[in-house]
Amino acid sequence: MKELSEMNFSELQELQKLISEEIQKRKLAEQKIVSVSFETCDYFDPRKHGGAYVAIVTNTNGKIERQFIELTNRTYDSKRKTYKAIWNVELPVGTKIEARLNDGSWKNEDRDYYEVTENGLEKVSRSTVLGI
Repeated sequence: MKELSEMNFSELQELQKLISEEIQKRKLAEQKIVSVSFETCDYFDPRKHGGAYVAIVTNTNGKIERQFIELTNRTYDSKRKTYKAIWNVELPVGTKIEARLNDGSWKNEDRDYYEVTENGLEKVSRSTVLGI
């Protein structure tokens, strides 16, 4: 490997990129990953408030962002126009989750909030996840 003083600008940028990627890999390796599962109520009716979902929530400088997780399995009942959905995912400890898994009433949408712990999922308050 060349000395740093002998490298040109593009070589230094490439080295910096490789170092950043390696640091990120090592940080992820240090994090504890937990396997968690989510499941809708018996048969979820999307006509009430929209579809069921599970999302990773991040709050960056007061801006809330949701990264929706793809479901693992869905069983659709065409007669009742309802479905049952399951999500199985591996997430790092400390991940904050927002999920719509229950129908709720026709007037009120029902969302649940979770945080991933070493022991699995822990139900937490809306303000804990959204920071509001």
